Amino acid sequence: MQLFDFSRTCKVTDDDLAWMNIGENFWRVTLDAIPDCGFKKVYAQWVKRLDECMKKGYGLYIWGDFRRGKSAAATLMMREVASHMGTAYFLETGRIADFWIGNVPFDDEMLIKERVFDVDLLVLDDVGANHNDFVAGIIEQIFRFRADRAMPTVCTANPHPSKLAKHGTSFIKVLKNYCWPARLEGRDWGEEASEEMRGLFEGGDE
Repeated sequence: MQLFDFSRTCKVTDDDLAWMNIGENFWRVTLDAIPDCGFKKVYAQWVKRLDECMKKGYGLYIWGDFRRGKSAAATLMMREVASHMGTAYFLETGRIADFWIGNVPFDDEMLIKERVFDVDLLVLDDVGANHNDFVAGIIEQIFRFRADRAMPTVCTANPHPSKLAKHGTSFIKVLKNYCWPARLEGRDWGEEASEEMRGLFEGGDE
């Protein structure tokens, strides 16, 4: 059931972020943390035209090198939708097999594998990973279902959409019809975390 209403706004709380399956590492991420790059320009346009994008099912395909903040950037889009009463969910594609085979619940009334077909905005995180055929097939099923119903999906991946080796040309064509590619470039967040940890263990008191 779609709840997004561009004419209404609300405060997004930490409980909301947890409900959307956004990891706590991303709860305090702001747009200022994202470097000036292709993504930031496209994101600004998506927010400006949010009502239209939500009605037409237009999402973004956020791509770039490893540990550049693609997942964090996607959560900003989720919060934007949630601030207009909308629902969103962050799906780690690496856990799809567990969710589907194990029938993992989202809440007392719905399974996660049902929730992803129902929310106003879905993030498919790391669609470019080397998934097996089962997981790749589920990703395509989710995306096609939502695209057919003009329900926007945001994808994150390392490769450009034309180089998604696990997916066929027909799926890539549908992807390009509903997800505008936005490259995220800039600092290596993983390297910064490693430097912080190194300072903790190597620079501390003996």
